[in-house]
Amino acid sequence: MTNVIICEACRRKGTAGNLYIDNRAGTPVFRHLGHDPYTGEMHYTCLYCGAVLAVDPMEMLHNFFIKGIPINRAESVSGNLKNEAIPQSGQLLERVFREIS
Repeated sequence: MTNVIICEACRRKGTAGNLYIDNRAGTPVFRHLGHDPYTGEMHYTCLYCGAVLAVDPMEMLHNFFIKGIPINRAESVSGNLKNEAIPQSGQLLERVFREIS
């Protein structure tokens, strides 16, 4: 039994993808991107609108239909400092100076 994710951005439905279910299954499949280790949310890509969706894994255990909440990828990456590129020393000084003034 697989869960069906409802994209809150475009209101369309698709099957939650994993290692065993892919686009060859005959039904629309939302691709699994992994999970956020800080929030525990699982991330999927909507097949129709391309939105990155956050899904509560506990909801997947209890419900067949699950809401996929679109997240702004730029916000999620910038909120996690481990995902940011480290600027070079000259760029770092300019960045710090701009933030101070």
